[in-house]
Amino acid sequence: MESNQETSGSTKSSTTEKGSVSMETYALKYTCPHVGLACYSMSISVPVQSTTLQKAFVSGMSELCDLHGRTGVGESGEYLAPEIDKQVGLGVLGLANFLRQYNISYEDFGEALRRVNQGFSANDAAGIAAWALNNAIFEASQIARQHNMVRAFAIAPTASCSYRSKDLDGYTCTPEIAPPIARTVDRDSGEFGVERVEYGDVEIASEVGWDAYKRVADEIITMLDRTGLLHGYSFNSWSDVVTYDEALSKSG
Repeated sequence: MESNQETSGSTKSSTTEKGSVSMETYALKYTCPHVGLACYSMSISVPVQSTTLQKAFVSGMSELCDLHGRTGVGESGEYLAPEIDKQVGLGVLGLANFLRQYNISYEDFGEALRRVNQGFSANDAAGIAAWALNNAIFEASQIARQHNMVRAFAIAPTASCSYRSKDLDGYTCTPEIAPPIARTVDRDSGEFGVERVEYGDVEIASEVGWDAYKRVADEIITMLDRTGLLHGYSFNSWSDVVTYDEALSKSG
């Protein structure tokens, strides 16, 4: 069973601190356009194919930056006013679905991302997807800079949003960029109870393995960090699959 506690709200910070609220837009999704607003999080989905990935990121970042100044969160006194806090958080979900759709493995995608980050050509399906993601991130960063944002990208837990999202084939979208622990999982939520979801024929954690998944995570973060606008990544992994001291010493 995959257990995810349903939570609401966003990270609070003192008015003397730099950050106040992170609104997340999830662009690697496959449903028709919709906006879901829960507390101070923005969930925006647009149709994504390899040819529209760039438009998805640009559209998501544009709408997110536009919403940034209209939330009214500064009025509570718990968050910085948007005129001071120039931060949003554009993230992704459903990567495993995306790779399944184009028959790309995590291992191949990680290698393609590495090549793209090093400036090499990559012309197979994984390479085309990696270049599309790279270009999409760059274009979205330009939108963020036009709005004077100092932070604009974040990959954070997206379970609540992903369970409400479907890919082009009608399967539930997987949370953020991690492969799921199984193709069918039971989501145990204090608010909604137990709900079974189907991810389709995606690669799962035991098939992907630590090295391939961490390569994908590292290379995507490299792309995001290159913009100078990255918040960070709330890394999602599996304590029953990997021994952390060995894995970290090996990858470090």
